[in-house]
Amino acid sequence: NNQKQAFRLADTNRRLAQKNYDLNTEISERERLNHALRKTEREYRATIDGITDIIFEICTEGKVLFMNDTWRRITGFKVDQVVGRSLFDLLHQGDQAEQKKMFEEMVRGQRHAYRSMTKLRTSDGTFRSVEMAISMMRQDENGNLRVVGTFTDIEARKRAEDALSEAEKKYR
Repeated sequence: NNQKQAFRLADTNRRLAQKNYDLNTEISERERLNHALRKTEREYRATIDGITDIIFEICTEGKVLFMNDTWRRITGFKVDQVVGRSLFDLLHQGDQAEQKKMFEEMVRGQRHAYRSMTKLRTSDGTFRSVEMAISMMRQDENGNLRVVGTFTDIEARKRAEDALSEAEKKYR
């Protein structure tokens, strides 16, 4: 009887040792994958933040879910100050209604991707001319619709156009 118990105990110990080995192997593999994932995320984030356009993602209600760091460089606001807020509240008050209407038409499928000129509020209280492009809708891992877009800073171009227009007026 003792011998049978000893064999069963030895077999159980052997199986536990194998399971422990398998578990350690799986933990090592997960750590390797997590390290690779974090590295890829850092590289992805550096690439996204290095782009000169503001890249954003909003939900179908217009709330900001993601903004790259170019947002801070152009507007002076920190990204975490705008996540969760309505994208349209960040625009010039005179543009908000029209931009929201076009966005809602796109969400309902009545409009495709679009571009329009608008102005972003900056941290010093002024507004900066930008071209807003709402480019695509996608589903996240939970099946929720997300809208991806960009703001392209056109302030320098706008000033150059205004100066050219002024020079043309003087010339005429």
